[in-house]
Amino acid sequence: MPIPNIKRRTPLLATCALALASALTAPPALAHAPLGAAAIPVGSVMIGHTDPARTVTVTLHLPSRDPAGLANFIAHITRQGDPLYRHYLTPTQFAARFGGKQADYDAIVAWAKSHGLSVGQQYAARTVLSITGPVRAIESALGTSFSDYRDPTNRIFYAAS
Repeated sequence: MPIPNIKRRTPLLATCALALASALTAPPALAHAPLGAAAIPVGSVMIGHTDPARTVTVTLHLPSRDPAGLANFIAHITRQGDPLYRHYLTPTQFAARFGGKQADYDAIVAWAKSHGLSVGQQYAARTVLSITGPVRAIESALGTSFSDYRDPTNRIFYAAS
């Protein structure tokens, strides 16, 4: 089953943040590296393909349905003296204004399950979804591969490659 054909499918993939680089003993700076981002520390050496049976968790960050409105809202609630300063939204209010559509979120949940991945906690704001499964299943579902690396301090971590 392909990734659901939602209105913003391309940004979904582009902003799919993988909690991949958090691994064996990864540095905290690598804990949430966006897919395609240069998350490999300088001086690190690839030591091989990540064990295909290893279980990993990937966090998908879904795009806002109104990114400009969200940026504007954030500017207001964080600017001292603004009437909206520190007037935050509940997760339900956030979802109604800025989150993805429930049908799109449900389609992504179904897509993940169709690839044999388990779905973690679902959030009312519909902007984040964690999926867990063996490396081989996540590689297949996301069209990527995982490699293990050793950084200059001898810590071993994995990342999408």
